[in-house]
Amino acid sequence: MKKSTYLGMASILFCLLCFQNAFSQTCSTRPTITGILPTSQICSFDYITVSGTYTGPKPYYVVLQIGGNPVETYYNITTTSFTLIHQVTITVTGILDVKVLAKGNNCPSERSDLGSFTKQIRKKPIAFSLQPNNFLCYNMVGYNISLAGSEFDVEYTLYRDGSVLETIEGTEDLLQFSNQNTIGSYSIVATDMLYGCSNNMNGSLTIKPVPTVPTYTYTACGTNQISVKGSSSTTTAGVNIVWSRTNTVPVTVTDVVANNQILTYPTSASGQLFKAKAELNGCESAFTESIQINTIQDPNPYIFTNPSFTTICNVANNATLLYTINGFSGVGPWEISISGANAGVVTVPANALQYDGTINADNLLGTQTYSIAYIKSANTACAPTYTPSAVTYTISQWVNPYINASSDGNTVYLSVQSVAGASYQWYNGHPNSGGTVISGATSANYNVPRPGCPANPAILIGVKIINGSCESNGAYNLCTGARSRQEIQAEITEATTIYPNPASDVVNINTPFESYTVAVYNLLGEALVSVTSQSGASSISTSSLAAGSYIVKISAGSEQITKPLQIVK
Repeated sequence: MKKSTYLGMASILFCLLCFQNAFSQTCSTRPTITGILPTSQICSFDYITVSGTYTGPKPYYVVLQIGGNPVETYYNITTTSFTLIHQVTITVTGILDVKVLAKGNNCPSERSDLGSFTKQIRKKPIAFSLQPNNFLCYNMVGYNISLAGSEFDVEYTLYRDGSVLETIEGTEDLLQFSNQNTIGSYSIVATDMLYGCSNNMNGSLTIKPVPTVPTYTYTACGTNQISVKGSSSTTTAGVNIVWSRTNTVPVTVTDVVANNQILTYPTSASGQLFKAKAELNGCESAFTESIQINTIQDPNPYIFTNPSFTTICNVANNATLLYTINGFSGVGPWEISISGANAGVVTVPANALQYDGTINADNLLGTQTYSIAYIKSANTACAPTYTPSAVTYTISQWVNPYINASSDGNTVYLSVQSVAGASYQWYNGHPNSGGTVISGATSANYNVPRPGCPANPAILIGVKIINGSCESNGAYNLCTGARSRQEIQAEITEATTIYPNPASDVVNINTPFESYTVAVYNLLGEALVSVTSQSGASSISTSSLAAGSYIVKISAGSEQITKPLQIVK
């Protein structure tokens, strides 16, 4: 054999020896454990996690042994690091001996060993049953939660929605926890007081809320149906509403917020009640939210007034508007809203066929229109239909006829309050006591030569002011500048007002007198009611008077003023 041949064979043999040596070294690599969880003792049925590294040939497999017995095997691992997770099923206290073995898939023999560790196993507390189990509905009294059994050296903690409520030590007997009446989910966890192993007790209790019946709007006016609609602010999603009418089977109504619901009933059910209860997730409320059934006839009210009452004089900011509403069916009572200045809501008594009302117009001028804004039953939610109607008033301002006077010795300059739209007429003498019209004297001012005045002079210049429906009169004595008795009487009469007129139950009086007596006489001259006052503003009751015409006499010493009065009922 040639030398070169020997050299070649020697080279091949050397290479095979090198490869075998290298392979043998690689397969002998041992795994290394780098982490163990948990780091303290292990409780039965806990999960343990073992992590480590392996630098041998890949892929490889790793075996977890406990007490010499394989319990988990992980095949075809291609990464250098590995993690093993295993649940300990030993239920008694003892020693947990764990060993990790690793072997490359292509190694001629298994290489095991190394990376072993020892842990103490502790038994978890026994899982007893929580009572009552499942769910209950909220009530103000609450519920007593108990545990069917317990162990010594174990603490039992009651939780609600994850928050600790109470902890009791075991007694090897049933455990009773404090009363609970708060909505939520309740559970109990047992903890070994010596080693800290814990266990969830069997079962849980959920106290569910009792749903509330929504606030309803509804209509029940003279038909055999009630339309009800729940308020979204008071309704829980998914709630069922059960309606029950007197002596009938309950009817379930769902989705009461999204749609109006129609509850039907016979005409004979008038006076009965619809009641509702709420149901949600097995809990229900008591019957509540009663709806009274009323079979009533819709009225058709209309507002009007006597044409003679539509033009009003507002004297010294004292004015009253009178109106009447007709068209009622004789049932009720009714609630009526009047739209317009100073108006509001009035109540028409039950069985009334007509309503007479008043509106305070003390601060009003010009055109004022009033109409019925709405009408409904005062005892139910009825909102009947009706034909719209309105009444319009024209309110004028009363102009004070007091005459201001000044003189330069030759001319007397007279003037009264100037109001736009008012008409003025000056008179020789008093307008209401035989005075004659002064031609062309039709403004708020009038100038007259100062006259020569005889003894006991009484040369009067008067004025009449008309503003809409208001009329006022005054006079001035050119000679003395003082009012005559007739002037004073006329001005007091003009300044004295009674209202409302026509009236029903009360008449108000405004007068310059400070101490006086008011009496109401019939047309035969008989005094029927009277009152004494120490104030310029007073009132007298006319509720006892029948409808008709009367005379009001206001007396202050020797002065006396009479006014006509009309009483309506």
